Amino acid sequence: MNNPEAREVLAQHLAHYRTLSYDELVRRRGRVETAELTAASGQTYQLEVVFFWAHTEDFIVGPDEQFVGE
Repeated sequence: MNNPEAREVLAQHLAHYRTLSYDELVRRRGRVETAELTAASGQTYQLEVVFFWAHTEDFIVGPDEQFVGE
């Protein structure tokens, strides 16, 4: 696995979730979404995104639809 390429594939995939509203993210709580993506190199990556309430500094959207901590 090419780690820089894998991080780029992940970043591109997660960018979509950053466009969702707070309500759209809340509706996904408790769900797991999976994807299989092919990078420019032809390498295939399997992604799993889990939606849950967390108390971390990673990608948090508040009810005012602003990113927390950014």
